[in-house]
Formats: sequence, structure tokens, C-alpha cells
Amino acid sequence: MRKMAIIAAGLLLGASLLSGCGGDDKDGNASSGKGYCDLLKASKDAISGGLSSTVPDAKAFEKFIKDAKTIADKAPSDVSDDWDVVNGKIKVLTDALSDAGLSIADLVGAAAAGKLPEGTTAAEFQALVEKIQAVGTDDFNAATKAIDENAKADCDLDLGMSSSS
Repeated sequence: MRKMAIIAAGLLLGASLLSGCGGDDKDGNASSGKGYCDLLKASKDAISGGLSSTVPDAKAFEKFIKDAKTIADKAPSDVSDDWDVVNGKIKVLTDALSDAGLSIADLVGAAAAGKLPEGTTAAEFQALVEKIQAVGTDDFNAATKAIDENAKADCDLDLGMSSSS
């Protein structure tokens, strides 16, 4: 079911924007806030390769979802609101999956198998997809670009979130 794979890839597209996190905090005490740059690196380690493959690593993505909250707590004030946007979109994603009675692992497994998640009708899956599409909005794209630019300036990290740098 090619459409299933395309939809699942779209679901994780927003998260893939965050998959490039990495590098070290230059002095462990960068202006971006102590530990923030290290948390970005740890996030990369959590999802490294998980989202770059055709079928993402569900456990790695779930760990990033948890890590994103901690990163937001440590984010400097100039990107704190942007991390709030990212975490808000993660909540939309996880709520939509929960409402459908599915986990990220269910969705990834179904995508790998090329079929609908077990126990899910095409109409239920379409409703889920419509909710998930709310994740990749202009505010999300602006937030990830701001986070990327901040990471480059304050952490000397290229997160690969924005196409123009």
C-alpha cells in the first residue's frame, strides 16, 4: 500500500527536521544556557539514523519526543517559544495517535508492512492523517528554522533544519 508509506513518511516529516541535532557546547556554558547544546547532542544520539531511513526507528522517535520537553526547558529565551511550538506539534501528533488507539510503533510497523495498522479502517486512518497534517504548518517551519539558526550561532551546531543558511 504505497499511499500508507507516503502518509507515514509525512507523519514523521516534521520530526525529521529535528533529526540533524548534534555537536558539543563550545564551553559547556554557552550563552544559549548551560547544558542546552549538550541536550541537542544527546537528542541526535537518541534519534541518529532513526528518521533518516525509509522506515523510521519508532523507539528512537519516541525517545526524542521525551527529550524535546527537556530541551525546551533548557532552551535560551530567544528560542524558548520555538521549542514550545515544536512540543505543541508533538502533542498534536501523540494525541491524534492516542485518539486512534495507536502508537508510533504501530504506525511505523504498518508502514514497514505497507498496510493499515491492525484494527484500523481506511476511514479511521484518513481521519488520523488529517489530524497529523496539522503538524507541518508554517509556524512549525518557522520555529525549526529559528532553532536551527540559534544552534548555529550559540552552539556551533548545524542542525540542518533550514534550507537556506
